[in-house]
Amino acid sequence: MKKIFIIASILFPLLIWSQIDSGIIQYKIVYNDAFENSKLNFLYSDEDLNTFKELSLKLCLELKFNTTQSSFNAISLPEFTENQTQNALKYLKLDGYYKKINTETKIDYYKNDSSFGLFIIQFDSPLEWQLINESKIIDGYKCFRAVTTLIDYSFMKNPTSEVTAWYCPEIPVNLGPKRLNGLPGLIFESNERDVTLRVSRISLDLRNKIEFNTPFEGKKISNLDYKKLIDDYIKEMNNN
Repeated sequence: MKKIFIIASILFPLLIWSQIDSGIIQYKIVYNDAFENSKLNFLYSDEDLNTFKELSLKLCLELKFNTTQSSFNAISLPEFTENQTQNALKYLKLDGYYKKINTETKIDYYKNDSSFGLFIIQFDSPLEWQLINESKIIDGYKCFRAVTTLIDYSFMKNPTSEVTAWYCPEIPVNLGPKRLNGLPGLIFESNERDVTLRVSRISLDLRNKIEFNTPFEGKKISNLDYKKLIDDYIKEMNNN
């Protein structure tokens, strides 16, 4: 039986600033059978699904950070329309834009919700991780496995999901894709809801020449308040 170490990520600073001041980490999307057979497939035509798959194989997801903040979002591709890109990201469960301010204890998730409008949903940070005594090599780096549980009420029927992450202590950046953070090393790979993200390029120590552009101004709301908004919406729909 694998030995599991349970530890609260608050024991680790979000970034080890003294060692790495800034960087840009790019991720790619990796398909698996479970994702190909997703129950969401019936919502889209075969033509749309083929477009999403073609797009996702080219799509770049980018984590940027410096000594004060970080962000994670997708880079649009010129050969696809903005609508195609947004629909593909929604299908991949990657729509939205995450931003973390180092001096705060929240992560802002910028989301353009088709039902509710523009929102900035605030998630608590840091996360609580289980560090598992299991390793594998990813692109020549030794990475270790960790798991955590995320709650995201934008998934109305099943807001709780388990996330598996593979982090590399050789790169002391305690960040990763989406709102994943708090591990003692950069997250090289993550799997959540049958979507796997894997590091494709690492550029570190860019002397803080990184700019952060928030995508829009929206109403700021806590994750629990967002849940109440969704619950009220479902209740109203059921009464009609």
